[in-house]
Amino acid sequence: LRKEMARGLNATAQSNGKAKGARKSKKQGDAASTPRPDACREIFANLSEYLDNRVEPRSCEQMRRHIEACPACVVFLQDLRHAIDRCRAAEISCDASVASRLQALLTQEYLRMLTQSG
Repeated sequence: LRKEMARGLNATAQSNGKAKGARKSKKQGDAASTPRPDACREIFANLSEYLDNRVEPRSCEQMRRHIEACPACVVFLQDLRHAIDRCRAAEISCDASVASRLQALLTQEYLRMLTQSG
């Protein structure tokens, strides 16, 4: 989602001819598409486990130190924060019945995926 938002932002800025906005979006797009080292990818793959307190405290501390010291992780987290802020600021109208059905479907799919991975 973060990558697609960065691409969409970049395309919109370029089509509007806003040079300053296009540079900013290009920068965000680069962060979204820049490959991260394997160690960084492994840390972010385990991030939800970390957030759910299912990682040993020593490992949590190692992860935190890496994330704070790694330039690639810092850029990735900044880009992720921007994407979260854009999602929170988005105002999308949706029929209440559609919203409740969508929420139920997403919850069902999430629970299905949890049982498959466990």
